[in-house]
Amino acid sequence: MFEFSDIYSILDTLFPQEYSKIIMNRCQKESLKKNWSRIIGSKLAEHTELVDCQDENIIIAVDDQKWMSALQHTVKQINNNIKGFFKSTMSNSFSQNNFNIKFILGHVPSSSNGASLTDSDRKEKKLDLEQRKKIEQLLAPISNNKELKGVFHNILLKYYLAA
Repeated sequence: MFEFSDIYSILDTLFPQEYSKIIMNRCQKESLKKNWSRIIGSKLAEHTELVDCQDENIIIAVDDQKWMSALQHTVKQINNNIKGFFKSTMSNSFSQNNFNIKFILGHVPSSSNGASLTDSDRKEKKLDLEQRKKIEQLLAPISNNKELKGVFHNILLKYYLAA
């Protein structure tokens, strides 16, 4: 199975730079969401949800003004936790970043997995023919590696369905 660091190292050779950046942003965001409780701590995870992560900008929803005030004092620690997470799981280039963390007041689902679309929403939303062709075109250079193609297919599918 491929790790994010393996994927990151070959992205630029497989895809144009604009798509590499989109894919890495998606990997970064999905990885943070999946491991949110581990990164921020279980108590804070109950009151927060990662909303977005683009490059060095991270938006976190907080369910209560009191928690938002408390979190404002922990930005440096949250930043260090995120950097440490990326250092151990992805690429050192992410772990060097100082993230711009913004808190917003919002609803945080009690069993949040951070997904922007539910599985049922994804099933209902279909890709149009042009989007399918674009995904196949992007995956053509790695068509002989089924495992890698599967990883990238899922990332691109999430990207197009979330758009």
